[in-house]
Amino acid sequence: MQVLVTGASGFIGRSLCEALERQGHAVRAVVRSAGSAPGAAGPAPVIVPDLGAAPPPAEAFSGVDAVIHLAGLSQVSRDGVPGADRAYHQANVEATGALARAARHAGVPRFVFLSSIRVFGLPPPAVIGPQTPAAPSEAYGASKLAAEEALAALVPAQAGVATGTAPWSVTALRIPAVYGPGVKGGMLQLLRWIGRGWPLPLGAVRAPRSLLGVENLCAALIACAAQQPAGFSRYILADRETVSLSEVIDLLARGMGRAARNLAVPPQWIGAACRALGKEAAWKRLAEACTIDSGAFNQAFGFTPPVSAADGLLQTGQWYAAADRSGDGRASWTT
Repeated sequence: MQVLVTGASGFIGRSLCEALERQGHAVRAVVRSAGSAPGAAGPAPVIVPDLGAAPPPAEAFSGVDAVIHLAGLSQVSRDGVPGADRAYHQANVEATGALARAARHAGVPRFVFLSSIRVFGLPPPAVIGPQTPAAPSEAYGASKLAAEEALAALVPAQAGVATGTAPWSVTALRIPAVYGPGVKGGMLQLLRWIGRGWPLPLGAVRAPRSLLGVENLCAALIACAAQQPAGFSRYILADRETVSLSEVIDLLARGMGRAARNLAVPPQWIGAACRALGKEAAWKRLAEACTIDSGAFNQAFGFTPPVSAADGLLQTGQWYAAADRSGDGRASWTT
């Protein structure tokens, strides 16, 4: 199988390219610049400085069996910025639609889109299942939902019908926060705090939350690329186990070979302090329960996540400790 991967230089993209190659698949990596290529074997990377301005050239799709579209504008530090809504729409909706149309025109049979549970609102519902309605409450989540709808609009007239040389099917995966070796964002900041031995006041935060290990996500993406239902489908996906924030900290610390300094401060005290600082929404994202039922995806694809949440978090801590000891710059990424 030959797979075209957008966003191949990112945290998830690099892990996915490596996983595809380990399984013997050919990878065609789409990156912004030659310097950001993930170092995948095979053909040279496809350089596309801005997917929002133009999709990859037609020859990039030659021989491709599936497109996995990871690229997009992240939610980090964007909401509330003037022009953010337009930036989200261009990067996450217009670029996705243009890429999908180009892939369909080239006869690529399968298209996989990485969406987000932010389509359900922020903070998300306490329980997310197949029937949970989408209700985005901010620009990032709205753009992901709009991208899904743009993809769905491309499918009805084509489902099960030849388009060029192949039938056309699209799968959207709605996922929670992803962790694993090479992680960025809030999880990396948490690793840095633990690594520095800073005391954290989160030992009493025990609400169950669903996360997604990058190895599990890559396995699911590859399953979608290999075979997916005809037409348009969307699923929610997470690790098979839930973990609390307190458990996350303890597992990361164990992976790093150190004891977590995680104080059991009553969550209501922290919540009150966050409200006073105007950070109540951020606190709710961390502290409130959010469990995800991935049963529909697991049944449709005969899928079982290969790594437990506990093992994935331990591996993440081990990666950080090794990178920190070696002076690897990845352990110093900031967001």
